[in-house]
Amino acid sequence: MKNITVAAFTKGGGQESIVLPGELLIDLADNIKKNGSETVHLSSGKSFEVTGLLITGKEFHKEGRIIVSEGLEVKQ
Repeated sequence: MKNITVAAFTKGGGQESIVLPGELLIDLADNIKKNGSETVHLSSGKSFEVTGLLITGKEFHKEGRIIVSEGLEVKQ
């Protein structure tokens, strides 16, 4: 899988734009669904707690769309 750009919704209502391999995106989405959130650590040293995801950019129509939120299913 390619790298995918996503909007990561953070605990407290913020948003971060991140790029990660598709395989990690699926794992991250699964963990958010199971646990309600997942802490993401970037190579820049920045960390934040992610509560939801939305695929953005040109990958949106090429890859499966994933939106994670309470009560929603993970779609691929």
